[in-house]
Parts: sequence; C-alpha cells; structure tokens
Amino acid sequence: MLSVLASIAVSAVVIVLTTWRPWLTVLAVLCISWAICCITAFVLLLGWTINVFEATVIVLTIGLSFDYTLHIAVAYKSAPDFVVKEKVVYAIETVGAPVFMSAATNFLAGLALVCLRFSGGMVEVGGFNERNLPISNGAIERDEKSSTSEEKPLLDRDSFHTEFDTNAYLKDFYTNIDDPAMQMVLTFLPHIVARLPPQKTLLDFGAGPTIHVAVCFRNLVEHIYLADYLPQNREELCRWKSCQSTFDWSSPLKMIATHEGKNWTNLKKLEVETREKVSKILYCNAFENPAVQGPEHVVASFDIVNTIFTLEYCCNTLEEYQKAVKNVIDLVKPGGYFIMGGILEETWCSFGGRKFKCLYITKEFIFGCFRDAGLLVDEDKLCRYLEINGMFMICARKKGD
Repeated sequence: MLSVLASIAVSAVVIVLTTWRPWLTVLAVLCISWAICCITAFVLLLGWTINVFEATVIVLTIGLSFDYTLHIAVAYKSAPDFVVKEKVVYAIETVGAPVFMSAATNFLAGLALVCLRFSGGMVEVGGFNERNLPISNGAIERDEKSSTSEEKPLLDRDSFHTEFDTNAYLKDFYTNIDDPAMQMVLTFLPHIVARLPPQKTLLDFGAGPTIHVAVCFRNLVEHIYLADYLPQNREELCRWKSCQSTFDWSSPLKMIATHEGKNWTNLKKLEVETREKVSKILYCNAFENPAVQGPEHVVASFDIVNTIFTLEYCCNTLEEYQKAVKNVIDLVKPGGYFIMGGILEETWCSFGGRKFKCLYITKEFIFGCFRDAGLLVDEDKLCRYLEINGMFMICARKKGD
C-alpha cells in the first residue's frame, strides 16, 4: 500500500510540474487511481491475496496509466481554445492515436501469453508437455549422469531402503537449483502459501530429507510436522533439527527469500524460524491408514497436508495410487487444505546415477482420485492448479462436515 501511495504521489508531482494546472492534476490522479482500483478489485475477485507479486503488478499498472494520462493532460493544456469541449476534442485528435497505438502494442505483447489459461485463480500453463524426461522428484538429471543411469536397471520402491542415497539426493537437487521442477516448486509454493489463511498445523508428507516446504510455511502455521518413509531421510531431518546437519540450504533459501520480498543477508534466520515451528519428525506410509504414525490428537486433523513428487514414485499400479491419495487426504481435517506436486505421464526418474520407477498417471486420472477422496477440485475459488512441462501443483480444500 505504501508503494502504491508513493507512486501516486510521485505521479501527481510530475503532472503538476508539467501542466501547472492543479485541477487538471486532480483529474489525472483520479484516472490513475480508478485504474488501480479496477486492477485491485479484479485481483480480489479472483480470490487472491495481495502479496509481493500482486503488489508489483499494481505498481506497474500505475506506470502504464500515468504514461497515457500525462500525454492527454499535456495535450489538453496545450489546446489553443478556451472552451472545455474544444480542448477535449483537440487533446483526443492530437494524442488519441499515439496513445491508442501504445495501448495496442501492450495488448499485442500480451498475446505472447495466450498459452496461459486461468484455472481456479492460478495460471495453468499448457502446450509444453515434453515427455520421457529423466525426472526425480521433478528434477532433471544432469547430462553427464544420464548415460550412466540408462545402463542401470529400473529400481522400484522395494529398493528405496538400500538404494536411496540421501546425500546424493540433496547434492544433486538442492546444491544448485537448476532443474525446472525444483524451480517450479520454489517459485509457486510461496505464492500458494501467501494466499492461504493462517492455520495451526502442517504435515509435509514424504518430505524426504528436505526443509524447503517447512521454510515456506513457517510464518503461516503454528506447528509443522515432517514425515517420511525412509529412515535415512528422517535421520537427516533430525540432524537438521538439532543443528548437526552439514548440508548448506543457501540456494533454496535464497529463492524462497526472493519470492517473499526479503534480501539474502540473514538466510540463517529462515532456518531458525523454521526449526522453532517443526514439532515432530514422523514415520509415514501411504499404504497405511492412518498414513502417519503420531499422536492421536494430531493424526487425521492436519489443517494443511502437503506432498510433493512422492506418490507416483511409491506406487506400482493405478489402484495403489488411488488408495495412497485417499489415505493421505484422509489426514486433512474437513475444510482443510491439500497441496500436491507431481509428474504426469512419466515412467522413470533418475538421480545419483540410479533410475527409479515412476507410475504413469494422467491429469484426468488424478483429478478423479481427488474427487473420490473428497477434494473440492471443481470449485474455482477453492482450487488452484498449475501445470508446466508435465509437472503439476494443485491446492484444493477438502469437503467440510
């Protein structure tokens, strides 16, 4: 709000110094303010919260509306006639065409985004679905490892205990955030969080050895629970919780801080704040119900359950996937939120020189699973869906009592 008011004030000063007409300045500022009100109303109508991204768009809108308004105001002032109607006609005849052409070029530039379509308040990107990418938890394996991994057999969930290398996983995907899936998560998850109301509890189901989800939610919830199936991942989380982990989370923290509008001078503070919110590190299994082992007063009553790039890697059949989705969504309390990231139409993934099986799923199938599990995926204002390059994220509410 302060940025918007400051921008309007600067616009008013420039207009009054240019025209030396106070009433003309007032009318110009009213036009700019009306444009801002329309944009803000449209954003709120979509059910969005005004955060850093939306505020930036609003400030940019001030610049666009100021440019057009100033040209018309100067032309009005320069009109040789003293009759208001004639001055208006002169201004339109003088700068009407250039202003219109300028607006038209902005519109044509926007056509480059024609492939974007809105789905429930978030942008859904289509038309770029590349398949058979070596993706692990959404990450694309580096070229130098791809040839090596192709020579190895596909490993299934029965191999996770012995073949899943926690250190290799962290090194490959979180030392440098250079794969599109991690970039997508770290870009859009903070915006999803910014649009949710404050809650009490969050469960990150299948967190692996990672903390980036917890960091994103640290200011939204009171208690964070991290859960994973593999003991080596839970051990790494325990080391991080007790400040004994040696892994450097700077790269993910920088991306999160950037999207939160913060600088990078005190990244450690983000970890400290997150540690204070992490209440427990739990065992989870998507094929059990309840799918996490924890205190009875916590299980099946989470306000938010998040699971990213998990279920398609632990399921061998569509029936197992449907059951796993239901078991995880059962952990969400009625009226709570379910957030999920996954890979569509993929059959394998790779990291650390190993290849793991990935269940082939489609958008139509997963939405059917969501509906059967009680998610309100057909409610525009309650469901946000993003898809790009075969990777998706969804945020939807569970039906209430």
